Amino acid sequence: MDKTMRNHVEQLGRHGAYVMTAAGKRALSGAFYDAVIRFCEKYGINCLGYDMKIPETDDPMMIAIWRNGHVDSGSAEHIRAIMEQ
Repeated sequence: MDKTMRNHVEQLGRHGAYVMTAAGKRALSGAFYDAVIRFCEKYGINCLGYDMKIPETDDPMMIAIWRNGHVDSGSAEHIRAIMEQ
């Protein structure tokens, strides 16, 4: 797991960012980052993407967490384009 990327996710969480999962609203945290990577490793998934809400904006946002620990976050359009590559 990448400490810099984990810190990025934690920083988003400190700013009130959260994602919507099948289980509902989930705060972004280091534990969330770790759990996503473990899930990807266990099931052989390369990346998981989530719709993300950041309190300061109404723009559609996403976060993608990759099995190798990398994180991409930003506009939903941009993150979808990265995930499709």
